[in-house]
Amino acid sequence: MVAISSVGTPALSSTAPYGRSGTSPASAGAAGASAGASASDGAEAVALGQGGGSPVYTRAQLAPTYAWERASSDAISGRLAGNVLASTMSGRFAGLGAALLTQLGGDGSDYSQSVIGVAPGAQVNAIHASRFQAPALNQVGLTLTMRSGATITVTLGSDTDRLAVNVAVTGGTLGAKDRDAVAGLAGAFQTAIDALGETPPRLDLGGLLDTDADLFAAVNLHASIDVGQNQPQTIDFVASDQQRTVSVRGPSGDLDLNVDMRETSTLGTAAQQASAIRHYLQQFDAAKSRGQGDPALMAMFKDAFAALHSHRASSDGVFGKPSSNGIVPASRIALSGADHGMMTGLGDFQASISQTAVASNPMRRDEVDAFSYQVSQHTETSGKSELDRSVHQRQESRLDASFHRSLFGDTALMLTD
Repeated sequence: MVAISSVGTPALSSTAPYGRSGTSPASAGAAGASAGASASDGAEAVALGQGGGSPVYTRAQLAPTYAWERASSDAISGRLAGNVLASTMSGRFAGLGAALLTQLGGDGSDYSQSVIGVAPGAQVNAIHASRFQAPALNQVGLTLTMRSGATITVTLGSDTDRLAVNVAVTGGTLGAKDRDAVAGLAGAFQTAIDALGETPPRLDLGGLLDTDADLFAAVNLHASIDVGQNQPQTIDFVASDQQRTVSVRGPSGDLDLNVDMRETSTLGTAAQQASAIRHYLQQFDAAKSRGQGDPALMAMFKDAFAALHSHRASSDGVFGKPSSNGIVPASRIALSGADHGMMTGLGDFQASISQTAVASNPMRRDEVDAFSYQVSQHTETSGKSELDRSVHQRQESRLDASFHRSLFGDTALMLTD
């Protein structure tokens, strides 16, 4: 048996720079204590052993040291110094995404920093340089493709003992308008990161769609999150002139959504679109209830669906007029108000959600609990003129589900050997 009389956690400095020299960001009182200092000397002592004569260690000796990719006293390094103490992904990434885009909007330059916790007694200088920016267990990346030709890549990574960030600008330089637009996405990026850090992860991508199409050609978000027992859940989000997509892969199941951005003339008013989204979300809830779907996975599906159909300009009913993103539809046949009134007002889409099948009955392994749901919309317009036109909008949905349920409403389901 090992008796521990006192244990303390040193605080990291949030402003002082630290290099790879092995300097610890511990508080001055702990770091300055000597190995033989007693409690009366201001150093908290920890006794390890079973009886008299046990060795006594100072708090500073038991505290981990921290190795830094580079010595710096900038604001982001200070935030890293505080965040690395957090035990959750949300705490590790708190404020970092917004800080990175804000700084990039100011100077438009690359940035890289990483901090690694080193166990007591280990050699700080033994850490290989490649370790600082290696792929992480929890990682979020944002790629912004600008009309000017520049591509911005922002990456945040977190492991048990490491926190890293990186910003790179390739293919060109950022002008003043580009930098302002990038800085304007700081809050939306942080909101998306915070949602991904929740338990279970959540999707909040709407703000990343609120971009100036004259400056942004595409917005991509990729995340890989450890959802427990080293099982990753990956999220991919793409928004461009051609399409908006979200795909999620994880231990609980998969989901895919794709919204066609090429045609805008069939879009309805903002009120019509909001009404259609609301009715679709109610339809998804009904499918989840009927098929006993996973609430967390369906919540992500609903969040993604609502986000991908948001931030779209209403149609004026005429094919051929450029939309806000500069796309000119192929057909030039005008649609009437009655035409729009019979459609959803949303862009065409395909969406699916599929849960991982589980054999929950040990007596019948061939009986599995499963949930699969697909929904889509497709619109076709044809004709020679406004007086000779044909509009077809087809909506389809399909639910396949199997689950176990108690035969009696007041009795819990019991599946045992």
